[in-house]
Amino acid sequence: MLRKVGFSIKFKLLFVILAVLIFSITLYFLFAANLFKADKEAYIFEEGLNRGETLAKQTNRVLDFAYENAVFISALSRKGNQDNQLVQKIFASNKDLLEIKIINKSGVRYKKLKTNKLDDLGIGEEQYNLLSSQSKLNFNLIKNSNRVVENTSKMGVDLAIISLGVYDKVNNEAVIIRLDFSNLIADFEDKVYKNSLFNDQGVLLIHPSKDIILARKSVLGSKFAQSLIGSKLVSGTKKVTKKDGSEYLTSFTSIQKYGLTVLSEIDSSQAFKAINFLLTMSGFFALLLISIGVIGAIFSARHLTKPVGQ
Repeated sequence: MLRKVGFSIKFKLLFVILAVLIFSITLYFLFAANLFKADKEAYIFEEGLNRGETLAKQTNRVLDFAYENAVFISALSRKGNQDNQLVQKIFASNKDLLEIKIINKSGVRYKKLKTNKLDDLGIGEEQYNLLSSQSKLNFNLIKNSNRVVENTSKMGVDLAIISLGVYDKVNNEAVIIRLDFSNLIADFEDKVYKNSLFNDQGVLLIHPSKDIILARKSVLGSKFAQSLIGSKLVSGTKKVTKKDGSEYLTSFTSIQKYGLTVLSEIDSSQAFKAINFLLTMSGFFALLLISIGVIGAIFSARHLTKPVGQ
């Protein structure tokens, strides 16, 4: 004959207390973890957008200033004053300016190079001319595009050169401005976020790795970055998974006037490192609470069932 095994009231009460305790702590822990992580993610995206917008404004300011200088010098050159003291002051006032060239259908109408800047950078004029001659900017390309920003850097020459080509519709000329982007690259450096800048051809102009800039690498391998080329979106955020499986929290800001995009991204594992540590410690704390609850439940069960046992 089978004997029916029953559980004591003490055991049943202990089981109920433990079940309620574990369920409550687990539910609270999961809710708190999701809330903390969502809040942290929103903060990271917002901070990335703020940084991207700041860098976009700085980039826009540098290019606008260079273009205004070039337009003014172009106007002076048409009056035959291309080498007066005012032009010298304009060149001296723009620390990033390397060269201004004005071209039309016939060829080069005006050219001025800041040779003392090249001397400061340790680059000879002949080496610079060889580098700039490899630029793809020409009159027809600039006229058709209206505004073009090109990475004119080259491996072997430790100088990040950006060329800005703008079409002057009134005079049917193209203005080419070459800039040393070293100062702006320094502004893009960040200990937390990886900031980069690329043009509407997908070519990187600024990147944490200078070798990538000098090699004129492209972002076309990234589906997300590729989707931003030609997009009318001004700014936004997205989780992006790289080819190696790593996940990045990415924010972008476009400079539509020049066809440029600023990316600010951070590795999720790095972004959530602190909060993951906090959650781990919270898990240990939850286990401690459960252990204390178990001990308390045992003593409580003994006390509550003592009259029944008697």
